[in-house]
Amino acid sequence: LGLLMQDFNIDAIDAAENAVTANPFDPNAWAIRAMAYSRNGSTGEAIASALHALYIASEDAVAQNPDIMAPARARAQAFLAEAYFYEEQYQRALDTVEAALDTYPDSGEAYYVRGLIKWLSPTLIDRIGALADFQTAYELAPSYHYIAADMMFLNAELAAATGEDQYVQDAISIAEQVLELNPNFPRALQWLANYNLRTVGDFNQAADYASRCTRANPNLARCYYIYGRAQMQLEQYIDAGDSFQQAIDTAETDDGLIGYYYWWAAEAPILLDNDCGDAMNYLREGWEIAQVSQDTGLIDSYAVSFRRCGSTIGQPTPTPIPEIAPEAQGADD
Repeated sequence: LGLLMQDFNIDAIDAAENAVTANPFDPNAWAIRAMAYSRNGSTGEAIASALHALYIASEDAVAQNPDIMAPARARAQAFLAEAYFYEEQYQRALDTVEAALDTYPDSGEAYYVRGLIKWLSPTLIDRIGALADFQTAYELAPSYHYIAADMMFLNAELAAATGEDQYVQDAISIAEQVLELNPNFPRALQWLANYNLRTVGDFNQAADYASRCTRANPNLARCYYIYGRAQMQLEQYIDAGDSFQQAIDTAETDDGLIGYYYWWAAEAPILLDNDCGDAMNYLREGWEIAQVSQDTGLIDSYAVSFRRCGSTIGQPTPTPIPEIAPEAQGADD
């Protein structure tokens, strides 16, 4: 569970496998294994693991030993619901997590998963209700920092949707509280880095948080990307280029910003000394990614960069010269 909270998801699977091997009759071990597989996109394995946990923590087992087995059964039901959620079986997920709360009303995991469903399911969306569930979940399980992280992100989303500053202040407060307890919590560091970069404009502070994030978890491409963006603002172009390369190297295949990593990696040598030689390697590879993404703003940004380097590759039209994409200018993702 600790590895999952630090976003070491692959390592978490190995640890979960070791746990069920060491104690195959522990329903909590099987439930955590389900969570680990869900977070890695293997929902089928997650469902099987959660169902095995429920087999061990059966209704009869709960009746015989409610203090131990009721929380364990509710945890398994919660992570089964989470797997159904990732499978886009939203109503089934909601029914399952409600059953978890019937089993054990003080299940922090169940409140968290119900909040996740209310927040992100397209058919059951209720962001205010989701925030209330996250708050209850965190009160019941204050050591589960991933709950605080999603509360932080949801508050920021509500701030953007409503324009109410209190949501922003709540997000900042949550992030700072989590870092007091766990100074190396990557998601809080990433959020504060991004907030300082895009909203506050404090690029030194953004760079500090992003640097800490890359040290806390060297596998998070977004932290390297934000670090590079802050370094660009500080005119540290060589270091920024290194950060963007790290973002490229650590990016997952489904990372929706990878086209931007390449664009900014090309921008660093251009701004350093107008070096289009190094830039063109990034532009050519990133151009292919941009085309597949169908992100018109990003495609236009590549077209501008090709022109600046005297190339005709990637120009959708000869005129007019398009504006730089909002993301390239530093707008929110």
